[in-house]
Amino acid sequence: MAEIIRCDASPSDVLVWKSPNNSPEYGSQIIVQETQQAILLSSGELVGTLNPGSYPIESANIPFFKRLFPGGAASIPYDIWFITSTTSTEYKWGTSHPIDVFDASYELSLPIGAHGSIRLRIKDHESFFRQLVGTRQRYT
Repeated sequence: MAEIIRCDASPSDVLVWKSPNNSPEYGSQIIVQETQQAILLSSGELVGTLNPGSYPIESANIPFFKRLFPGGAASIPYDIWFITSTTSTEYKWGTSHPIDVFDASYELSLPIGAHGSIRLRIKDHESFFRQLVGTRQRYT
């Protein structure tokens, strides 16, 4: 039975999510949200990327699907990864408690600490996937 494959996870919770269905049937539909890009892997090889939109899985509508459905196969094993494109400032950093640093010139112990947040936005989805995600089911 044909299905709809999409990622509805919040970008503040998940940067990358792998669809659990690694053998979608011909006629299923991949929906990539406006704030995402999808990466498809077949036999461990990155075969294509999908920009935001709706993609029925048919051999004629997406060029690299022609290679994935040899001889009109009903389904083929491939993985679909959804990667967020939004900018997030939810990533905090810093010390939980001040660190005591001794100042020899004044002979004082000073509590030093720092904290802040990082703005994060993925520009090159394929490179991010290859260098950081690997085989993880999700990347947060």
